Amino acid sequence: MISAFRSELPRSYQRAATYWFIIYAIILFIVTDIHYEFTKGNGTKIVEVVTKAFKAMSIVQLIWVPLQFVSYHLGGVDINELIFVRTLNCVKEASFVRNWVWYPSGLTWHSAILAPMFVFDLLLFKNKIVILLIVIDAFICGSSTAIVGVVLTITIEFLHWLFYEKKVVVKRGYIAFILAISTITTLLVVNPYLIDNMLKQLAFLLRRISGASNDASTSAHLQYYYDYLDIAKKSSLTELLFGYGEGTSGYWISKIYSRYSDLKSWSVESDIVDKLLSRGIIGTIAFYCFLFKIGIKGKRISYKYLLLTVVLFIQGFGYNIQFDYIFLMESLVYIAMVYKIDFFEAKHNQQPSRQLYGLQ
Repeated sequence: MISAFRSELPRSYQRAATYWFIIYAIILFIVTDIHYEFTKGNGTKIVEVVTKAFKAMSIVQLIWVPLQFVSYHLGGVDINELIFVRTLNCVKEASFVRNWVWYPSGLTWHSAILAPMFVFDLLLFKNKIVILLIVIDAFICGSSTAIVGVVLTITIEFLHWLFYEKKVVVKRGYIAFILAISTITTLLVVNPYLIDNMLKQLAFLLRRISGASNDASTSAHLQYYYDYLDIAKKSSLTELLFGYGEGTSGYWISKIYSRYSDLKSWSVESDIVDKLLSRGIIGTIAFYCFLFKIGIKGKRISYKYLLLTVVLFIQGFGYNIQFDYIFLMESLVYIAMVYKIDFFEAKHNQQPSRQLYGLQ
């Protein structure tokens, strides 16, 4: 934040740096308080409460995305626009549109905000219907970052099962999974837009990865890495080491290309470049040491710790997914790792009636 006020940044970017400083100060306060509860021996209970709250939030989002999709394609109604813009006047925009194509984005303004949530969900939920819903949502929400995260997570989990468990356990959940497949198949027959959209998204992702796509967004995200080298040459030693302040990384890109110049402030859509510009080299190294320490040390407790950090890192290479709620979750995962608690399996003795809608 101090760097933002010492540089040539406009007032709007300085205000953004101040805002994000306050947000992260609040997160730090929350994490410190939770850490104190861990020292009192309440770690497992805290983890369980947090994961249940995260699951509850995720269920709302996971249901809202297909609800948006069906409402828009069958009824011609954008429910986010109807509720949050026209009725409640909360925001000016509540829908995600890319290249003049509308996509469902849940209770957010951009599908990428859901991308890291899907990864956490796949590691937390065991219910086969919910997992199927996560996959469908990822393919219809219009975010390649979400598809990458979901495909990687499922692939790594399958390989772990294949090489470490080497057995198939038949449970009642598989019956529910078959019923879910039947239900989804029926929906696909009734609404052909769904399967068509999923196939289009997969084809689009493959074109972007192979470089065959002329998509402007893909080119811009790759260009950020080249742009950083030029920006670094123009930066002072203080700005190079400590950055320009959180939420300010888009300033130089707007200055060079006039991209998003109508926005008061914005962040570069790449975690690595965003961190280098906003937090500097020292801040970036500190953050990724924190992230990979979770994976490297946490894998002794569960392979899911390493899986989480690797997938989040890969997602962040091509887009900005380190949102405040994700950093809060990562901090809690870190504390659980320090106290040798399996964040993804932690349970606390309680009555069955308190289970989250029967979903585990």
